[in-house]
Amino acid sequence: MVKSQSRSRGGSFWRRATLASTALPLIILAAPAVFAATPASESLPSNFITNNTNTKYSVTAASGQATGTINFGNSSRTRNIVAQFGGGTIPGSNAVNANDGSALPTGVTQNTGFSLGPNSTLNLTNAGSGAVLINDVSGAPSQIFGAINDTSAGPLFIANGNGVVVGATGAITMPAGEAVGLVGLTPTTSNLTAFEGASSPSGSITIGGSNNAGSGAVTLDSAAKIAATGGLIVAGNGAINIGAGPEDGGSIFIASGAAVSVNPYSGIISPPPTLEVSTASVNLTGGTKSAPLVVAGLYAAGNVTNSGYVALNSGAEKVGGTFTNTSTGVVDVAGEPSSSLAAGAVNNAGSINGSTNLTVTGIYGVTNTGAISSTAGITLKSSDGNIVNTGALNLGAGGQDLNLTASTGSIYFGGSVTQGGKALGSTNAVNTLRIAASTNTDGDSTTIDNGGVIDYANTVYANTANVTADAVRFLSGALVSSTNGAVNVKVGMAATSTNAITDPFFGNAKLNYNLSVFPSALIKGNQVQLDGGPYGVSSNSGNMNIDGVVSSQIGSGGYIDVSASTVNASATGGFALNNDGALDLSFAGNVNNPNGAKRAGSSAWQDNYVPVAVANTADGKTGTATIFLAPSSNAPSSNAASPQLVNLLVNGNAILKTCASPSALNGLSTSTTINPESSYVNNHLVVQSTGNIQVGTNSGSTPSTFYWPGLVYLSNVASASNPTQLSTTGSISLGSNAASPVNLVNVLPAVVSGNGGIFLETSNLNLNGGQIWTNTNSWINFSNATVSANVQKNDGNSIFGAVEKTLSGSTITTGLGLQVLPTADYSPQ
Repeated sequence: MVKSQSRSRGGSFWRRATLASTALPLIILAAPAVFAATPASESLPSNFITNNTNTKYSVTAASGQATGTINFGNSSRTRNIVAQFGGGTIPGSNAVNANDGSALPTGVTQNTGFSLGPNSTLNLTNAGSGAVLINDVSGAPSQIFGAINDTSAGPLFIANGNGVVVGATGAITMPAGEAVGLVGLTPTTSNLTAFEGASSPSGSITIGGSNNAGSGAVTLDSAAKIAATGGLIVAGNGAINIGAGPEDGGSIFIASGAAVSVNPYSGIISPPPTLEVSTASVNLTGGTKSAPLVVAGLYAAGNVTNSGYVALNSGAEKVGGTFTNTSTGVVDVAGEPSSSLAAGAVNNAGSINGSTNLTVTGIYGVTNTGAISSTAGITLKSSDGNIVNTGALNLGAGGQDLNLTASTGSIYFGGSVTQGGKALGSTNAVNTLRIAASTNTDGDSTTIDNGGVIDYANTVYANTANVTADAVRFLSGALVSSTNGAVNVKVGMAATSTNAITDPFFGNAKLNYNLSVFPSALIKGNQVQLDGGPYGVSSNSGNMNIDGVVSSQIGSGGYIDVSASTVNASATGGFALNNDGALDLSFAGNVNNPNGAKRAGSSAWQDNYVPVAVANTADGKTGTATIFLAPSSNAPSSNAASPQLVNLLVNGNAILKTCASPSALNGLSTSTTINPESSYVNNHLVVQSTGNIQVGTNSGSTPSTFYWPGLVYLSNVASASNPTQLSTTGSISLGSNAASPVNLVNVLPAVVSGNGGIFLETSNLNLNGGQIWTNTNSWINFSNATVSANVQKNDGNSIFGAVEKTLSGSTITTGLGLQVLPTADYSPQ
């Protein structure tokens, strides 16, 4: 990685360059430079005018080599010098003719402006302390195919509105510590007057921007030789093509379509520059790993393309267009305490390498198909575009942070991630992964309903992961936390016809779910939170489809916390829990697999389940997990939504917990009645288990209540592959023991016309001193007549059914009471 450049005498030249925050949108690609014919061999610049009265121009020739010498005078000159080639006038001009107008040596010719052909050398001397500006107004490009040797005491500028070319045989050599500037513009008269009239080192000149005429290309051939330890300045409103930089440690300062005021001694005196000419472009083609193009300042209103090897000082760039790093391009970005590369947009197919934490910002988008690497963490940011990563993101060693934020756009997160040169894994996890699309902040905002989509197709291990967008799709790969880590996924408002969410990476397809986990994808963390958005649990919450696995089977205990409108899953997906783990489900719609039976080739509704796998205990026995159920309609009313349907199949033992019974049931007993609601919603709860089912928990002797508002179906099944086949060994119990009783209640605070009963499909039922209450006109159903008869005989006084009663008073009303369940309501008989 490069470090900031500095030098003595003029060392402050680069240090004062600063980065502005404003960038302009640009999509115009750079056009290839069009060159005039190469100047003739042994050809030198034309005669010229200058503001210096003591200037001489001599020409000699020997052995096929033409040599010109321009001597700008003695050491008493303290002002800057302007020499204009190709005609025109300048303030205080004096004509200078080669050899004082005498004939030139045989074979030597002069060009119409400031150009040198092969086999020609131009020596520039200025004993004074001022800078020298060569201004070519000939109408032809300034082409340097010979050698310029400057022994002056100040920097040199070559300006031409029709372009400046340093060809394959061209060379410019400056004294130690001095800079050379190549400017594809014609300075205005006022700029020239201010520059030539100022005493060095205070004199400055404005280069670049719309105040200067011309849009000629500035080109340095890859074979050109530049010796300028003070640095190379390249400016223009056209194409800037840099195939070579200073060979002796000098840096490059680029102003493309950008107006900057340059003092040859003290540096940039009017930062930050204004980006004005968006058609200007920069092409960087030179540099190698051992000798990169060292860019100390890059101010470009248009596009920048790099296919070479560039070392860029962090924060010294302001690019309004697209920064394109081609497949052969390498950009090393150095900075402390962090490094950055920013542009209107960034398109990387090569390598971008950052020292310390690296931030790559593209206002209108960031695309990486190559490799972005850092010695620490990496951040990709876009405020008004999308982020697409199908390349490599290579973090430094030691638990780094990886951030991708598209404030108003979407993110495709594919490719690969490494850390410390190694693949990620349980022992090589990133510290924090943050991916946020269309959010106000880096993954923590509650304002996310801006249509942002995240498509995740990667494998990342992280201590903590936060993924936030209006819609998130885990297409493939895995997102895995550390042993005690967390994975948090937050989505926005439910996708509907009026809140359409489209995926820009898949033909703007409309999405039906806010969270989708595809069959080949995995989400795994000790603590997993799937958050349906900032709307509580309502129909506005995000919908989720879990065709892949969401797992907390890492470390010990752990949990999965889901809040959503609807949760669908398939037999290939669902949830996986540790022994002693937990699944919290808060939902406003259904939790089921609506196509399960169809996909299984079955007509049994039992196949429409969401899988919940529970890991075995340490000694290989069936594991146990707690499932907390929180439907939004636990208090039905005339304004209740559609019935909520829940179907879970637990491969293991399950402890069921749910919310308390609604206040509308307060006062209901065998001796008192309540006023029923005018309508009700009969929600269906189906829980199937290959092990045992415990209904509710209680830590005291006073009975607690497990409540579900509607039909309840609990069954012990022989296997997950055939849920219609009951187990003979599994059990269903109310609570864990008789000392801590639990009541099972599914009574709706309304008169139910039927189909509101309870199914206890088991050969081993244990009430443990608890009671069962069910709805009016509904049955208690058992696996067979023997179980039904035994329950009625042994526990009949603990099983009750709601009953409709007519009450007399000043008016006659219908009340809802409770009675011991009649024999006729046991099934089968």
